[in-house]
Amino acid sequence: MIPIRDVVGFFSETLFFENFTHYLKIRNTHLVLFFLSLGLFSCKIQPDPIKLGRDNCHFCKMTISDIKFGSEIVTKKGKVYKFDDTQCMISFLQTNFLEKKEIGQLYLVDFSGSHVLLKVSDAYVLKSDLFATPMKGYYAAFSNSKAMQQIQMQYKAKKVSWNELIQ
Repeated sequence: MIPIRDVVGFFSETLFFENFTHYLKIRNTHLVLFFLSLGLFSCKIQPDPIKLGRDNCHFCKMTISDIKFGSEIVTKKGKVYKFDDTQCMISFLQTNFLEKKEIGQLYLVDFSGSHVLLKVSDAYVLKSDLFATPMKGYYAAFSNSKAMQQIQMQYKAKKVSWNELIQ
């Protein structure tokens, strides 16, 4: 005859093992869902504010020291490339280091006001030899036509489109 203690031990071990494997399956499912959600929500396609004196231009490697002429490229995966001059961003785009399908958004710094980053599609762009840009690109971007017109007269600038710049 088998002692009762062995029978009870066998069943309690079996129940423990089944409960434990069930627990591991649930836990692993939750971990997989957690890491998938991190992957989906961590890649935000948004600009990163330029930090004067700390960020370097990705193209010319100079420290960004004048925010008024800065620009950024943000890839579809969320990687940010910062530039001290619009001309540096244009030159970088012409190297084809990034394929067009990789680019999420292009940004230019608003020359006037709080110097926020503007989507290229929303920006008004001027060119003037009187703009003291770091790499002699001579471009400045504006968030609205009123601000642009004031600077246009002051700097004897010409309005240009983004498409004109990248050709």
